[in-house]
Amino acid sequence: MHGSMLLQQAASQDADGWRVWTSVASAIIAAFALLVAFSNRKTAKKALRLSERQEERRAARVDLSLTDGISWRPAGGGCRWIGMQVLAVNPTDRDGSLVAADLHVTYTLASGDAVVVKVPHGAGGVTLPEGITTLDIPTRLQANGAVTGWLMFKLDDALIGDGTIERYDAVIRDSRGPMETVQAWVLREIVNGEAS
Repeated sequence: MHGSMLLQQAASQDADGWRVWTSVASAIIAAFALLVAFSNRKTAKKALRLSERQEERRAARVDLSLTDGISWRPAGGGCRWIGMQVLAVNPTDRDGSLVAADLHVTYTLASGDAVVVKVPHGAGGVTLPEGITTLDIPTRLQANGAVTGWLMFKLDDALIGDGTIERYDAVIRDSRGPMETVQAWVLREIVNGEAS
């Protein structure tokens, strides 16, 4: 009888031991699963940031900067030509095209009213100063690429009249939608093909 009691005690201790080990093993597995979940969360955040940066690089954008600006009156008068050498940069991963370029001339009338007139890019029928090559519009703008060239604008004297010119802004439009503007603060005056 004493042997049977010892056997029952041993079986009871054995069952309690399994319950303890099962609880410990479950806690270890749960802690490991928690570590894996945190690791996956961190990896998912990195993947999301990478995806957002890639999408930003695909969003249409053009950066425009002014390299040089000139002004001259051709023989025969009646107008003034404005030339702006620009650098257009496409910092995105998608090709685009420069499809339009205008000069926005802001001037003030004698009455004090401010007026903006838009003049399209084009150099037809004029002899350009030496070393000046116009930028063809439209022109392709490759992904992560750049183009440079001169935008030419003809300002007829009758257009401005006795107004006082306040500023010149070159505006380009990209085929993907964005428009960029660059302002010319100073224009070099060209006389007989030479800068003055």
